[in-house]
Amino acid sequence: EAVEKLGIPSIGLRFETQEDMLTALKIMGIVCNARDKADVLTEYFNQAAEDLQNRVGKLSESDKKTAIIMGTSIGKVADKTMLQSIMIESAGGVNPAADVDATELWPTVGVEEIFDWDPDYIFITNSQSATYTVDDLMNDPSWSALKAIKNKHVYLMPATLDSWEFPGIVSVLGTYYMMKTMYPQLISDEELVKAVEQFYQLSYGMTFSREELGY
Repeated sequence: EAVEKLGIPSIGLRFETQEDMLTALKIMGIVCNARDKADVLTEYFNQAAEDLQNRVGKLSESDKKTAIIMGTSIGKVADKTMLQSIMIESAGGVNPAADVDATELWPTVGVEEIFDWDPDYIFITNSQSATYTVDDLMNDPSWSALKAIKNKHVYLMPATLDSWEFPGIVSVLGTYYMMKTMYPQLISDEELVKAVEQFYQLSYGMTFSREELGY
């Protein structure tokens, strides 16, 4: 409203669910006169979502791993209202932080609660504003009893040039990465690389090497 009062047409977009992303993509296709490109990316997303669902369908409930994704400071977690939680579930994981009662993005919980969850995997958001690193957790004696620490299952989300857990179509790659990390039997490294190359070719008309992207 503040921008519109200045006489500048404005549009507000939401990105915290997959439906939000597709709606935002459609809107941007209209605004930028790029409806065909928006349709191509929408089709890519829908096909990838179906592929992920088919792969996850091969898991039994007892096979599913627990996983959390932490934000820029220790104790900040993604709850069920956030895309990052949906990504965990789409990758076949179970997010014990899903039902955290919160009114903010990246709600903060006590480390005691994380210890109670004792997740199999811990993913960390890839942000320059992060106040800790994977090594900080791995080398902290107070965290050493957690399964994720003992089994060295703590990972920084890719990628260096393009955050794969940022709300947008690129989150498909982050979901594939989570699946490859938790269930390497469900998706091969070659299939992950193929998905990455397909996304960037469709989006930007070019591909990037693994080293360039950092994954």
